[in-house]
Amino acid sequence: MAINRNISYLNKDFSDFRSELINFSQTYFPNTYTDFSNASPGIMFMEQASYVGDVLSFYLDTQVQETFLQYAKQSNNLYELAYMFGINLKLQV
Repeated sequence: MAINRNISYLNKDFSDFRSELINFSQTYFPNTYTDFSNASPGIMFMEQASYVGDVLSFYLDTQVQETFLQYAKQSNNLYELAYMFGINLKLQV
């Protein structure tokens, strides 16, 4: 029986992280951990790791979004991007 050991790095939300962690543990530890019920402590740790992955993915996406001029939302990032492209703004305070 061939085992699929490919890891997808495109899953970026809680449910995808959770299912990939369960798939990973079933693939690499088939005899060590076998209790995948919602009440098991192992699933609790997998769900905590999925939550952390989901939050980190959100903040990573937000930071990358701020590096593009058309998607930036924070005014200081807009000014810095404008200066980087050679636009000199004269701001009045």
